[in-house]
Amino acid sequence: MHHQVGFRIVEKAPKACVLLALLFFGLIVISFNDWPVGLQGIGFGGLGAMLMLAYWHGKGGVFFIFSILMPLALMIVASIPSVAALGFSVVGFFLGFAVLLSAFGLMEKKSSVRG
Repeated sequence: MHHQVGFRIVEKAPKACVLLALLFFGLIVISFNDWPVGLQGIGFGGLGAMLMLAYWHGKGGVFFIFSILMPLALMIVASIPSVAALGFSVVGFFLGFAVLLSAFGLMEKKSSVRG
C-alpha cells in the first residue's frame, strides 16, 4: 500500500518541480536578499523526502515521524526576517522534496529498463 501512494506522488513530482522552480525564481525577482533561506528549505525538503522514501520502503514508522517534523525543524533553524523569506523557506522546502522525489523516480525508471 505504501508503494502505491509513494509512486503516485513520485510520478507527479517533476510537474511540481517546474512550478516550484518558477515560484522560487519569482521570489528571487521580488526579494533577492532572502534566497539563502530558500537553500535551507531545499536542504530540509530533500532530507524530508529521503526520510519519507525510507518509510515507503518499509524501514520503520520513525522515518515517517521524522519526515513530517522536517518543516518544523526548518522553521526553528531558519532566520526568517520577512514575509519573502518565509515564502522562500516554504517554496524551497517543497522544491527540495519534489526534486529528490523526481530524481528517485528517474532512477527507478532507469533500473526498471535495465532489469
